[in-house]
Amino acid sequence: FRSQWRRRYSGRACKVTQTNHRYIIHGKACGNAPTGVFLYVQAAFLRALFVEDYRNPRNPTFFTGTKLAMPVHTYYNVREINILPGIALPATSGGNGGIMMEQLYHFSAPGRTEISGNHTDHQHGCVLAAAVDMQTEAEVRLNGTHLILIDSEGFAPVTVDLDDLSVHESEKNTTAALVRGVAAAFQARGCKLCGFDAKVRSTVLPGSGLSSSAAFEVLIGRILNGLFFENKLSAIEIAQIGQYAENVYFGKPSGLMDQMASSVGGLVFIDFADPRAPIVEKVDFDFSHCGHTLCIIDSHASHADLTDEYAAIPTEMKQVAAFFGKEIGRAHV
Repeated sequence: FRSQWRRRYSGRACKVTQTNHRYIIHGKACGNAPTGVFLYVQAAFLRALFVEDYRNPRNPTFFTGTKLAMPVHTYYNVREINILPGIALPATSGGNGGIMMEQLYHFSAPGRTEISGNHTDHQHGCVLAAAVDMQTEAEVRLNGTHLILIDSEGFAPVTVDLDDLSVHESEKNTTAALVRGVAAAFQARGCKLCGFDAKVRSTVLPGSGLSSSAAFEVLIGRILNGLFFENKLSAIEIAQIGQYAENVYFGKPSGLMDQMASSVGGLVFIDFADPRAPIVEKVDFDFSHCGHTLCIIDSHASHADLTDEYAAIPTEMKQVAAFFGKEIGRAHV
């Protein structure tokens, strides 16, 4: 193993040694007093990467048991190690400026179309919706900072500081608001976030009625869930986080159908009788088998600047419900 790693490692200042049943990949071990950043793999567990930072000997930092995508000897150098969840290794005092995990991650989320039940989700109604074959995709790299940097094709770059995830009124109706809102929701659930760079491109036309914003929210949710939260959250929870970001941070009082259809995928029936725990059922239906095709047609009409008009619809529907002595439109609630 030592000779394999030494032969394959293309970087500098790397000497693989074995001590106390450890394969030391980076750092120096001087008896029981290692120095700098100590990167090693337990001999018995070649899929577990351990990092110890002894630059402050009185208060060392430990990252232990981090899972690798493949046995460590299959990687060509330290920079190729794919850490899951994504932990940016601390900078070292060595001449190479520190170790950075430069693995490229890929994430995507689809747009959606509504088949039945438009504007019934916020009235606790039932919806039939489907994901479409138009995607919002991202290539992601950890950057070792506390900044999320989003570079979306055709749009101005967006930067969100993870040290400030409060609501910014000046960000209403912006991409930054969605990113900040999703990050805040993950942080509130105990997720320890790190900065990353994301290059985003999308075939979900903005303002087309295919929920490009929901696809983007779900995309950011999948990135955070995959890199920093060990995929603990379900598709439903990611959708709920997207709705939260859109309602609270973006300022649009949307229901949950858009995010749910994008996050769950496929053709789905959703019962929102209890929005906190919606009933989601996959619908196994083949349109082509029945001689039908679901077509998406570009009408050249944009929804992009219709937030106020959209917000008026649930407000008016609740007013109608109030006329009949109800809070919402669903009869039996």
